[in-house]
Amino acid sequence: MAQVGNLIAATRHAEAIGLSFTRMITIHWEAAELPLADMAKATGHFTDLMTKALARHGSRTAWLWIHVEMEKAATVTCWLMCQRRSFLF
Repeated sequence: MAQVGNLIAATRHAEAIGLSFTRMITIHWEAAELPLADMAKATGHFTDLMTKALARHGSRTAWLWIHVEMEKAATVTCWLMCQRRSFLF
């Protein structure tokens, strides 16, 4: 339950600084044939690249992401992010 509290606190903080979450992105790492050991590094790399791309277009962003492993389903990472509504990707 501590993780849920952290996610709620992060969401409230993003709202307080004017960066409410407006998008959700999910990457299915297993479908990308990425081994579990490399998923954390790939998550950080994706976050860095997306933040830089948004910055090039004048958009600040806030991120909240979770890594989910499900027994009979996929291993995925889900991001909630703030993005200016006029910038679509």
